[in-house]
Amino acid sequence: MTSWSGRRDSVLYATCRGQLQAGVVTCLRRCVLALQPEDLADLRLHAADAGAVAQRVKLLRRALQPGHRDRVVTLLAQQATLRVLAGRLQCRLTAALGAGQRELIQLAGLAPLTHQLQHDRFQYQQYYIDFGYKELCIPPADNGGFQLEKNALHIWPRGNYMLIALPNMDGSFTCTLFFPFEGDPSFASLDTNEKVRSFFNSTFTDASALMPTLEEDFFHNPTASLVTVKCYPWVREDRFALIGDAAHAIVPFFGQGMNCGFEDCSVLNGLIDKHVGNWSAILAEYQQLRKPDADAIADLALNNFVEMRDKVADPKFLLQKKIEAAFNKKHPDKWIPAYSQVTFSPHIRYSEALVNGRRQEAIMQEIMSIPGIESKWETGEVETLILEKIKG
Repeated sequence: MTSWSGRRDSVLYATCRGQLQAGVVTCLRRCVLALQPEDLADLRLHAADAGAVAQRVKLLRRALQPGHRDRVVTLLAQQATLRVLAGRLQCRLTAALGAGQRELIQLAGLAPLTHQLQHDRFQYQQYYIDFGYKELCIPPADNGGFQLEKNALHIWPRGNYMLIALPNMDGSFTCTLFFPFEGDPSFASLDTNEKVRSFFNSTFTDASALMPTLEEDFFHNPTASLVTVKCYPWVREDRFALIGDAAHAIVPFFGQGMNCGFEDCSVLNGLIDKHVGNWSAILAEYQQLRKPDADAIADLALNNFVEMRDKVADPKFLLQKKIEAAFNKKHPDKWIPAYSQVTFSPHIRYSEALVNGRRQEAIMQEIMSIPGIESKWETGEVETLILEKIKG
């Protein structure tokens, strides 16, 4: 097992990218509270769908009243799907933060398809990886405390698959098994209670001992797929915009899917202030700014899956990360580890983090190829070489 919290003073309980929730609430407040009954008529939808939208707007209005901000944040944190149309603001805005939550409001899940059918050059790419995931559980200890270190992301990397565990406030851990759908071993091959327990006992020995409901959880909880969605364009004139998962669904291996949707809203909110009333300019710049970042975090997330499952148990990889951390401590203005750029640096765009990370990885590959690096990595020679490589 590998336990890693990224940064000693950061606990992975929640999102980390700045004060984005406030921007989301402000933007929603501006749009939803401006809706009038006649605006809903512009939807040109079937009566049942229009009724669903009207009900959602009613609930949002109630939630957005003073004193209920936390309710809206909770709604967004659950990756609710929203469709917001604000006629008084001369905007037709589709907001889909987590479009997979169809049970909340099915209508908004149609946004990408509707956009595709009405745009003759709409590009759409959907890519499923050959791995699924299933949530399992480590309960609290008998005294209500944590059975593992609570200030860490726990990873059991096994080359082609992995188990992770994240702490909950009640002392339990939510475990997620990322595992092949087919093959041996796979979700398909573990088809009895005995096979599941035997596999966990031999493969995740310490975790298995902490999972009394493993068999029940394994067969009761669903096996879900993992998909990346890229598309373009996101906007149509001054009337329509895709936001969140509707525009850029990503795999969860950087924990940035919801944050990326929050950043969409934060950027859009800033552009509403910048281009007062000019929705053509607002939506065009929104797309220009956010499309490169969405593509970048999609690639970063896929790459991090390989890193988490294959590399974090590799001594050479761990040494590389140790060297980077030490250099960052001495020269924080010259080097920020790639993970920290994405997760703990809201001022760095995802697209910038991708470029920076590739440049730094190329430098580190040269450093790691130095003969005897294991014994000389703390010397001034290595530090000087990295500084020279940075200068180019």
